Amino acid sequence: MVFHLIAISKQTDNSIGYVFSSDKLSLIKEDLKELRSCTRMAHIDNYSIHTITTDSHDYKSIIQYDSYFKDTQFTLSKEDFIKQLEAQLFPTSKEVASYIAKKFHLGTFALMKTIYYLYADYIEAHKKPLFKAEFQAWDEGPVEKSVWVLKKHHISNLKNADDVRIKQIGDFNILAYIDQFVEKNGAYLESVKFSEDNPTHRLGTPWSVVRQSEVRNALITDEDILKYHYKEKIPV
Repeated sequence: MVFHLIAISKQTDNSIGYVFSSDKLSLIKEDLKELRSCTRMAHIDNYSIHTITTDSHDYKSIIQYDSYFKDTQFTLSKEDFIKQLEAQLFPTSKEVASYIAKKFHLGTFALMKTIYYLYADYIEAHKKPLFKAEFQAWDEGPVEKSVWVLKKHHISNLKNADDVRIKQIGDFNILAYIDQFVEKNGAYLESVKFSEDNPTHRLGTPWSVVRQSEVRNALITDEDILKYHYKEKIPV
């Protein structure tokens, strides 16, 4: 008889899992204790625990035992499993925008600016991104295309989508960060839509530097933001 400890997460379309197998129940208990300790330190709890017994150490016997695990991508490494869990918890621009769309009434222009400044201010301060995003240098300024499409053409989908509240980012309070920014700057960003005071259009900003490229709607990289974001600060 072989005991199998299984940790699994089906939070996204891709089911991921960790498996530890042993014919000694004491080792299963020790491994479970270690796994919980590691995930607790990483502020991770987006997984469930299962234990089953089969006649083989091969993890494929788990799938034969219960088809619930059929489409799970298993790893034998706790470290790899935790990295995959962390990736699942990392917010996306769509989830941030969905939260904003539910709580605030921003036009498309102001929403694009808000998503951009939330991203750019954070990466400048912490040297790492707060959420997944790709900004392009459009005529109107930095635009996250996937969010723009939802806001312009599928607003109900944006408002009904899962938002950033389903994610956790360690001890950082992302909701307070978003709320404080929108409450302080939302009206201003709405006001500069057709204005020469548009801060992202100043000379030397990431947007203006990238716009010098012959590529239409070229990508604004994190390196561009880190190097030139100081040029586009919102007036205090």
